[in-house]
Amino acid sequence: MTLCSVRTGVRAATISCLLSVTIARQILVDDLESGMRWVHSKDPKYNGEFVVGKGSVEVLPNDHGLIIPEKARHYAASQAVDLDPAKEKEFVVQYEVKYESGITCSGSYLKLIMAPYDDLEGLKNDVPYSIMFGPDKCGSNDRVHFIFQFKDRNTGNLVEHHLQRPPSIGGVDTKTHLYTLTVRGEEFEIEVDGETKRSGSISDPDDFSPPLNPPEEVDDLDDKKPSDWVDEERIPDPDAKQPEEWDETQPKMIPDESASMPEGWLENEPKKIPNPDSKKPDAWDDEEDGEWIPEMVDNPKCTVGCGPWKPPMVGNPKYRGKWTPPLIDNPKYIGEWKPRRIKNPAHYKVNDPRLLPVAALGLELWVMDSNIRFDDFFVGTSAKEAKEFAGKTWKKKQEIEAKTQTVTNDAAENKEAKPGRVQNYLTTLDGLVESGLRAAGLHAAADSLVKSNVPHLLSAALLGAGSLILFALALVSAFSRRRPSMQTRAQLQTQAQLQTQAQPASVVRPADSLANKEKVDAETLGDERSTKMVETTAEISANTSESGLRQRKPLTDS
Repeated sequence: MTLCSVRTGVRAATISCLLSVTIARQILVDDLESGMRWVHSKDPKYNGEFVVGKGSVEVLPNDHGLIIPEKARHYAASQAVDLDPAKEKEFVVQYEVKYESGITCSGSYLKLIMAPYDDLEGLKNDVPYSIMFGPDKCGSNDRVHFIFQFKDRNTGNLVEHHLQRPPSIGGVDTKTHLYTLTVRGEEFEIEVDGETKRSGSISDPDDFSPPLNPPEEVDDLDDKKPSDWVDEERIPDPDAKQPEEWDETQPKMIPDESASMPEGWLENEPKKIPNPDSKKPDAWDDEEDGEWIPEMVDNPKCTVGCGPWKPPMVGNPKYRGKWTPPLIDNPKYIGEWKPRRIKNPAHYKVNDPRLLPVAALGLELWVMDSNIRFDDFFVGTSAKEAKEFAGKTWKKKQEIEAKTQTVTNDAAENKEAKPGRVQNYLTTLDGLVESGLRAAGLHAAADSLVKSNVPHLLSAALLGAGSLILFALALVSAFSRRRPSMQTRAQLQTQAQLQTQAQPASVVRPADSLANKEKVDAETLGDERSTKMVETTAEISANTSESGLRQRKPLTDS
């Protein structure tokens, strides 16, 4: 939200913005004086650069965000954030995403880079992080990620723990969506557009894979299945015999014996005959082109059918198929074999699991969509303050977008009336008027005009005024371009040649008007009719121009 500025370099750009990154505890809003900045990665892999702008549709006045302008590129930018979730009762990360051009396959998640870290220009995909959270969609894969990294006590390596059964991103529309993650000790809650979609515990083995705590028991890898182990629960009955009446040779389909050849069927007539209207081309050479064969067409005699008649096929009532003995319970069945369980030597329990400290907020993404807009980031320690912040930002956008969608739906229903050409012109002008009002920040006025009949009246007035101006200009042009007689033109050319010979060089002077020039020439030649016509033209031109200025002035003032 609010204004941002950008400094660009050869391989990096620093974006300083009032993008509402809030650090709770003291509610520090990111402004130009706080030193908070988004910094592009200098890694050559990241060939895309975020831009700061209002987006294709400005919902709130002067509302800016980070925008992905091009698809099929890697993007990476980060901003310093100093916060340790382990020391807080609540930890909240919240931000907005808007897919202005829709979404097909793109990640839009945040990475909270693990502390210590201060190389913002070196951000890349293998930089350790504490949390990865946010929407990710590609085809049918649609989820809001929650992944946290934790150090394995046995190896010392960071392990990614992925949330199982993550929620959906909340829609593939072009509206602004809000994503919120709240962690309270071991418990977590994920909200999409202010509604809880998933909750659980970071230590629950059913919620994350692999689980935070390694299992107490594992399979014994040295245990082998015994050779005499029987795990077939059902077997064919060895005492069953094929019934004598079971004939496996019977076909599944047989000719219908009750069917007869339809009347009018011509067995001796072919289905296709040479086209009687087809003729051999005059230029056809049998020696070079081969034997000429006329085009084949359907036989007109075959109204019912032609050629050998065959009865249709029907199901064979005697068909039984291949006989197989029925299945019975296996008396030797022991059960499904599984290796024995032994104590896990790598087992340990995290008694008070806490997320790792955070040093930066990062966007490290690969996208196949453009015009993805991020805004109103919140990283803090109070869920209440996060909701209040969302009420001042996202909630207002949601209400405006909902109203805009309602107006759009109403307009779609009105299209069924099949408006005429004038109606279409007025509708187009309505859109231009509405766009001008929104560009000037007059969103309330634009909404009121869209819902009422006023836009058509204003557009009709503009159309009428424009038509009058165009008519006046056309009238002036018609009188100004009237050609003089052939004799007058010849005399003018002779005079021009004499003037050219008298002057050593041509001088370009400001032309008062075409009408005034013709008036002087006509008086010199003594052509009274031309003089009178030119005077009339000059008078009409002056009056029309003055009238046109009077008509255009109110539009300029408005």
